[in-house]
Amino acid sequence: MNLEERHVNALSDVLKTGIDGWTDIVDLQPMFFKMTLELMTEFLYGHSPSQMSRKPDAPSTQEFGHHFDAGKAWVNLRMALGRWHWLVHSPAFSLHCKKVHQYVDYFVKAKLQQGSEVTETKLAPTKFATREKFVLLDELAKQTRNPLEIRGETLGVLGAGRDTTASLLTWIFYFLSRSPRTFGKLRGTILEIFGTEASSIDFLKLRSCQYLQHCINETLRMTAVVPILERESLEDTILPRGGGPDGTKPVFIPKGQRVLISTYALAQRSDIWGDHPEDFIPQRWEHRKVGLEFIPFGGGPRKCIGRKPALSPFQNHIDTDTRFLEQFALTEVSVCLSQISSRPMLSLTE
Repeated sequence: MNLEERHVNALSDVLKTGIDGWTDIVDLQPMFFKMTLELMTEFLYGHSPSQMSRKPDAPSTQEFGHHFDAGKAWVNLRMALGRWHWLVHSPAFSLHCKKVHQYVDYFVKAKLQQGSEVTETKLAPTKFATREKFVLLDELAKQTRNPLEIRGETLGVLGAGRDTTASLLTWIFYFLSRSPRTFGKLRGTILEIFGTEASSIDFLKLRSCQYLQHCINETLRMTAVVPILERESLEDTILPRGGGPDGTKPVFIPKGQRVLISTYALAQRSDIWGDHPEDFIPQRWEHRKVGLEFIPFGGGPRKCIGRKPALSPFQNHIDTDTRFLEQFALTEVSVCLSQISSRPMLSLTE
């Protein structure tokens, strides 16, 4: 938990309190995106922005964040066009891709040059750069020596883990600011279970904090990280339901057919979620067991990798399938939300 604690502390340093003990009005969204970018790059590549600033030839994480976000905007536009994506291209898009690749390649090249047995790092070691710290790049280098493969794997985890975590944190505090009673109950629950010391937070306690999980699930239901999922049928098949006047008859899906799944619309159905599905009510998750009616990260073998990480500091090996990324966004959000909510300096208003 030390990684999350340090980055939450850095965020708290920005949220200064006035003489009345309350914070000024701030926009939390860019702060969350900055925090999660720095947290994720340190997890992936092993070095924090403060460490890199002491190395003259090290790339800038802030500049990388700009090109990463701008490049994703182009990618999203091309994805929206589907088979016509080739119509959208720009020198700016190429530049953003080049800068992103240069940033990642800096770390990948240094790691591969060191060999499989790493005893020292390219950047000056600090008390945070130890062999005990889990770094995804170190584990990937044990599996492959292909720099392009390592670059692609780490960027895939970054895109899935950083955006989901930052977006989810932003939406949670948006809803909590509009529901002070819910925030009060959540904060009281967190203080009761974890206290005010971040060092007391562990994975077992996070799992036992049911109301925290209810708030996270309700936020995911209200504002799905991925509002629409797309799948393509690899062969002729039949869906058991969805056809006919009442939607209970089978549906034939031919090979090559694209199928769109609106997770947002699914989360607004009163026949599944009860009365007032448009309202933020964490209590609706009490004693609820869900299946495929709640798929904010998709389902099956192609579900979003941002949901499943091996971020536990107790793990010393990499899992090669999607189980390697189990519970990433949810774990990170739980830790950050617990630490932020337990601090007295934060006041939430609409």
